Amino acid sequence: MRILDFPADNPQLIQQTAELLIEAFKEHWPDAWPTLEDAIEEVHESFAENRISRVALDDDGAVLGWIGGIETYEGKVWELHPLAVSPRAQGRGVGRKLVEDLEARIAARGGQTLWLGSDDEDGLTSLGGVDLYPNPLEHLANIKNLRGHPYKFYQKLGFTITGVMPDANGFGKPDIYLAKRVAQTQEPEKKPAAFKLKVDDEIELRMFEESDAETVFALVDRNREHLREWLIWVDASDSSEVTRRFIVDSRRRYENKESLSAGIWLNGELAGAIGVVAYDWQNKTMEIGYWLSSGQQGKGIMTKAVAAMIDDAFKNLGMNRVEIHCASGNLRSRAIPARLGFTQDGVMREGGLLNGKFVDKVIYSMLASEWKTHDQS
Repeated sequence: MRILDFPADNPQLIQQTAELLIEAFKEHWPDAWPTLEDAIEEVHESFAENRISRVALDDDGAVLGWIGGIETYEGKVWELHPLAVSPRAQGRGVGRKLVEDLEARIAARGGQTLWLGSDDEDGLTSLGGVDLYPNPLEHLANIKNLRGHPYKFYQKLGFTITGVMPDANGFGKPDIYLAKRVAQTQEPEKKPAAFKLKVDDEIELRMFEESDAETVFALVDRNREHLREWLIWVDASDSSEVTRRFIVDSRRRYENKESLSAGIWLNGELAGAIGVVAYDWQNKTMEIGYWLSSGQQGKGIMTKAVAAMIDDAFKNLGMNRVEIHCASGNLRSRAIPARLGFTQDGVMREGGLLNGKFVDKVIYSMLASEWKTHDQS
């Protein structure tokens, strides 16, 4: 099983997840998402800027579970919504792993508390079907789980019942609130310094700053036709303001140790970009992505830049594995890992949706034990 950011451009996964949502809630909460369209809309809403959307997939790419987080209180508190696990995967720890993954993501963003509301519409607890007034807290203090209400699942994960909303879904149908501190109690770690890496006397890798927005957009705009053949984000990058917002978000993600976006600067001029698509600190793995302007291709710039990133990953970050994913038809991109001695692990058939068509992705990898610094001269 693997847990990853929900790919918003994958309609098949969106459909699978919507169907899972209906299946998981139909017995006790059938009105939550009564139609497939309602469920699909819920999935799409999870891709908003102030949300976290994570999906668990099996080895065949089928959805095992889905979890979401909603930012509140300026990021100090997050709501867990929703959590759905496929009936065929229940009892295998999928839900627990999804919750733990979400907790780690929220803590990395500086969040303090994760909370959720869990309805009782079918009398699954001693709070259901009764009038909780005038002493709802007294009823709450003596709560009993009569028929498998999920609040027990969350208590096993360290959540505490913090309150109840009587009659939230009609008379005798309360909403039970649970919460958990996800942040460390000690002082938070200092934010990492901005990324900068000297490759040679001409090439430097430097994290984008807001002041670079006009420069980055201008380079993308000049190379739009060249880049859009293999990059899905090019058409959406239609103004310097969009680029600025991307830079702000990318810096936040770097501070949270999630990913990295940096420019490739050749004698002080922007030539392209390189970065880490995702850090997997637990497994000491990361994926590198890159692009270069058409006028700078064929000069060995990208090979040097990627080699420098790999050196840094193994020597300074403690990584064990570096991956590069390329569309099978992108021969220039595939030449980089081949030139650097990567191993081709395999092909993800139709692993990406590009310009309305599914394309195969070729997966390359390099291990720390295999890497030797390449001579850049």
